[in-house]
Amino acid sequence: MWDMSLMFVKISFLQFFNSVFSVGGTKLVFKIAITIVILWGLANVLTTLLLCQPFAYNWDETIPNGSCGNRPASYICIGAFHIVTDVMVLAIPIPFLWKLQMRRSRKVSLLLVFSLGFR
Repeated sequence: MWDMSLMFVKISFLQFFNSVFSVGGTKLVFKIAITIVILWGLANVLTTLLLCQPFAYNWDETIPNGSCGNRPASYICIGAFHIVTDVMVLAIPIPFLWKLQMRRSRKVSLLLVFSLGFR
């Protein structure tokens, strides 16, 4: 559930940025980013669910002949790629903000406001 909720939050940010910065070829950038986020979210869910065999071994470790893959390595990998997609989502609007025709101090202020989402 955590992976899916993060996926939907990132998609909502990207959709918001797409509606704000919808000029020229920017829609393609946002579509590619949304596709990456969706594929990564689904891969996380599948990895988490299919790590143990048989499937019921995920919650009942008393099943005979059940086994799981390397859970800590899987979770570290998932977390690392979540950080990568976080940075991607937050970095995409920066070039569009910087191209706006306004004073540099306003651009910096806008960048700071958009950076508030960064943990």
